[in-house]
Formats: sequence, C-alpha cells, structure tokens
Amino acid sequence: MTEDILSTLLQADRQSVKPLAHIKPVGGKAVFATHWCGSFDYVEAQVPQGVSTLVLHLSGEVVSGRYNRYGGDTVNPGQDSLTLHPEGHGVYWKSRGVVDFMHVYLPQADMEMQAHHMFGNSAVVDNLSLTTGHDAPLRHCLQSLRKAAQAGAMGELELQGWIHMLIGQVLRTFGQGQTPPRDAKALEAAMVSKVQALVEDRIDEKIALDDMAALTGWDVYRFSRAFRNAVGQTPHQYVMSRRLERAKKDLIQTKLPLAEIAYASGFSSQQHMTNLFSKHLGVSPAKYRTKVCE
Repeated sequence: MTEDILSTLLQADRQSVKPLAHIKPVGGKAVFATHWCGSFDYVEAQVPQGVSTLVLHLSGEVVSGRYNRYGGDTVNPGQDSLTLHPEGHGVYWKSRGVVDFMHVYLPQADMEMQAHHMFGNSAVVDNLSLTTGHDAPLRHCLQSLRKAAQAGAMGELELQGWIHMLIGQVLRTFGQGQTPPRDAKALEAAMVSKVQALVEDRIDEKIALDDMAALTGWDVYRFSRAFRNAVGQTPHQYVMSRRLERAKKDLIQTKLPLAEIAYASGFSSQQHMTNLFSKHLGVSPAKYRTKVCE
C-alpha cells in the first residue's frame, strides 16, 4: 500500500486525516501499518482492494458505525478491542471525543495462502467474522509491533515475519470456529543447512523470506513454520542472531568503526545494530567492545 492511497483512506469533514506514524520497511514505499489519532464527527473510509485492514482501538471514546451503507454489523469498539475490515468494504463511523487507533494492512493473497495451509481451505478468508474482538494474544502482537517499530527502523524480513505472525492470529481470532491449525513438520536437516549457508553467504546483504523459502520449494508460510519447528527461531530471529554474532566478532577482532561493522553485518544502520545489542545483550556495541577487550 502506498502513502498516496493512505492519504485518502480517511476523510473527516472533507479534510484528509494525516497519520501520526507509518510502519514500513527501510527504504521501502509499501506501508504495513499506520497510527492515527483524532476526533471525527463523521468518517468514511474505503478499504483498498488487495488488503484487509485490522484495527486496534488503543484509547478514546466509544466509536459507533457500520461496515457499509446497506447495513452490515454495527460496531462499538472500546479500548484494546479489535475489528477487521475486508478488502473493498466501506466503513462509516463517528467518534465521541478523541480516539487513538492503529491500522495494520494485511495482503489478501497472503491471508488466503496461510488459510490454505492452516485449515486446508483458503475460502476461510471470505467468511471471517467482522465483529469486535478482544483477543489478548493478537492485541499483544500488535502492541509488540508498535514497540519494535518505535525502537528503530525495521527491515523487510522483519516485517514479513510480523505479517506471517499477525495473519495467523487474525485467522484464529476471526475464523468463526474453524478447525485448529494443522501441525507443521520440522524442516529437514539438509534444508536447514542450505538456508543457514545462504544466510552466512549474504549476511551483509538484504535477505528476503522469499529467497530462503525458495531453497526448499515451499511457500513462505509453510517454510516459516517448518524452519521455526526445526531451529527454534523464526527466520527473522535466526538472521538477526547471526548478524549479532558477526558484529560481536568484528568488534573483538578488528578496530573498524561501529558504522562500518553495522553495515558489514547486514544491519540497516548503526542505530539498528545498537538497538539490537541493547535488547539482547544489555549493552551498546561500544561498551561491548570495551568490556570484552579489556
């Protein structure tokens, strides 16, 4: 979804409502999520073709409305509630005071693909419930996404991981009693080795989930689940762990500047590397180098 489309998604009093923040890959134009805040007497939004919009209502007065002008479900989402708006649906609502909410745009094709592997039926996506939900795991995923985005720039692989995780949660939450997901097999050792070799060879480059999955001949959703079952980490977590190890090695064995080490390890910036060091090791790269090399 482009920013041009996003800028016209919400119209209030004939004035475009500007999002407070975008979440999108580093250097990319596609927007994955937006954060909105405001008071709207009347809002009309058209969910674009190709995506479903998941809305997390963070705070504010009760919002009331309907999904289309011909009827549909009336929604009264409160704080921490969730609503799902399928592609092409019109949404009409108004607020009572300032409301704070987050939009996550989930590609329809990805939802259908994952539904096929979870339930054996991609048509599940066409029959998802549109009612307000209060699913704690899904809400936690969305809040974690916000924190991760606020902590620093996110790469495409990381966002792909978030999309995969959130779509699975959405299908469980709004699937109206569908059969529980089928267990995925673990990726065979030979395939794991191929993926690991790819990561090591391209550690300083962009690594896409599609590239990793292509080695196995599987789609990204089946691959992601099988890789996690085999390795104990998602593909993104594994790549980040290897980049951390590469950076730690360079910090100890070389006197290269921190920025150079960050890019050589595949991080999008020195700040990105610093954020991950602080999160996983509790120290900055500079302090890690000083401490280990004392």
